[in-house]
Amino acid sequence: MRRVLVVAAAALVTATLAVGAVAGAGSPSKAPLIPAIGIKNFEMNADFAEPTAPDGRAALSLWAETGSNRQECLASLSEARTNVSPSTLYCASRTVQFADGTWHAGVYLHLFLVAAPDPGFAYWVNVYQEGAKFYRAPRKCDMTGCNE
Repeated sequence: MRRVLVVAAAALVTATLAVGAVAGAGSPSKAPLIPAIGIKNFEMNADFAEPTAPDGRAALSLWAETGSNRQECLASLSEARTNVSPSTLYCASRTVQFADGTWHAGVYLHLFLVAAPDPGFAYWVNVYQEGAKFYRAPRKCDMTGCNE
């Protein structure tokens, strides 16, 4: 009799777990969590300046390694230390070649200004790239692969 009760209890626990697993499989609250890196804030200053255009406008560009080559990215201006307004901000995926010949995937930011900025200027840009595994320190985007 005792053996029958143990077997019955084991069968009941197994059935309960099986029903719970099947019932929870379709529930969004039971979906597996997808890890997210989130957004990163980069400072764009004179270190990232490109040659000034003949009309006096300036442009800044940076590249940061993310480990992702996904084209989906978002960028927004978060703060500025200057009175020169940006006119356009672009972000895109770029795979660049380092001096040692290795290729690295990351995100490219290009900020166009309406005029030449003041000395000591800085802009802070929030950026998110789909699939980013990390955000490394930004570099001036003057490597092979940046402007292609």
